[in-house]
Amino acid sequence: MRVLIVESEASAADSIETGIRSILGSSLRSINTVSRLVDASLFVAGNEIDFCLLDTNLAGEDGFGLLKSVPGRAFPTIVVSASADRAYEAFEYGVFDFIVKPVSRERLRRALETLLCRIPGSGRTRFLISRTRNRNVLVSVDEIVFLKAARDLVEAHKTDGKIELLEKPLSALEWILPDHFFRIHRSWTANVNYAASFGHIGGNAYVMRMKDGRVLPLSRSRYPLLCRKFLK
Repeated sequence: MRVLIVESEASAADSIETGIRSILGSSLRSINTVSRLVDASLFVAGNEIDFCLLDTNLAGEDGFGLLKSVPGRAFPTIVVSASADRAYEAFEYGVFDFIVKPVSRERLRRALETLLCRIPGSGRTRFLISRTRNRNVLVSVDEIVFLKAARDLVEAHKTDGKIELLEKPLSALEWILPDHFFRIHRSWTANVNYAASFGHIGGNAYVMRMKDGRVLPLSRSRYPLLCRKFLK
């Protein structure tokens, strides 16, 4: 992830950066901080970013000036401001979220977790978040071969053989995952990009075989729906 922080108060900028580094971990590709509106405008004009954290008061300058200068709002923006009364105005600019200062680590985590579960313009997930030993681990959906319900959690089985535990039910994940994830069974969702074959194996049994050799149960009722999906 490539992040831009636009914040004129050094201590606030340091706190936000520390929080982002802790939450995103190894998925953070770059993080840059600027304190002036002109520098923010120049930066986004010459660099690609995945999202921006923007203060409304940049040493007397209005931070919303950045949103006015960026055509089409090319990146999601989280406004971080001590002026709670500017929230309505912020959402009129189409910002993703509004956080009132002082920024708590938990509030920042919730905002980033929600943000990272969306692709701008499509509403489809790029990452899922696994909580491991009080750490947030970003799991790329492209690395997930299949998902398996495990009581109140969901196991995300990855291409490298590792399993990450997700705190969302399969029913909730269905709404946000890309179209190549298909619910093949009450307790299983498969990434059909990794499917090698599927079909009837006798009696009432159906299976999906994955390219890595793993075999998943396929319910009889989902089989015709899966056939229609591949025939589109």
